[in-house]
Amino acid sequence: MDARKKKIECDNAAEEMRLDRKKKNVFIMAHCLSDAPHTSERLLFKDYYEALKETLCIASKIKNVNWILKIHPDFERYHGDNGVRLLREYGGDNIALFDNRWSNEVAYRLADVMITVRGTIGVEASAYGIPVVLTGESWYSKFGFTINAFSREKYTKVLNNLHRIRRLSDEKRDLAQRVLCAYLMGCNEIKIDKDDFGKDLYENMLSDKSIKAKNRSTMRILREYTAVHDLENCYISRRCLELFDELR
Repeated sequence: MDARKKKIECDNAAEEMRLDRKKKNVFIMAHCLSDAPHTSERLLFKDYYEALKETLCIASKIKNVNWILKIHPDFERYHGDNGVRLLREYGGDNIALFDNRWSNEVAYRLADVMITVRGTIGVEASAYGIPVVLTGESWYSKFGFTINAFSREKYTKVLNNLHRIRRLSDEKRDLAQRVLCAYLMGCNEIKIDKDDFGKDLYENMLSDKSIKAKNRSTMRILREYTAVHDLENCYISRRCLELFDELR
């Protein structure tokens, strides 16, 4: 899809959701609500269902931003509510529903801020420079580029002030990109490819070495890996191609 078609798709989505162009767009990124969140040591709400319900209740009273609920794309694999019923029951007429026919790229292009408990979308959006609010501790929440709202008081305060939020600084965005790159290479708490390739690249990416030294180390690690593996079949290669396709 070329740039013109992408802009048309974003404009159509904004028009259908009746977004006020003068207000910031806040995306509530719903998890699969029956999924287990208890791999996190710290959660503001007891589960994803409660997190969405309480977020909708708070958002329904805040009228100075455009609120948009995006249902998790994998919700059909899970039993139970997908979030639409909660939106009807606890949300206000100021909260729009993001249609699943629109791509993630539309969300990235429209969003001024995103809210998640601890989803991977948090590090991906941060890598685009989009501020992210977390209500649960995640593997990427200690790097300093997310807004961690782990108390009810802070969460309510943060949501009430999202109309003032700015995009991430270049420094925080660049750090998020490095962390995302390391994640895609497979070295985090829950991902695949936990081999020497992923671990070495992860440590190299997040080290304090100079860019020149990092590039040199990266090339060495890649040469050693590709001597015995097909790089095209690894997770980082496939996922990066998907991201680059989204950004074109």
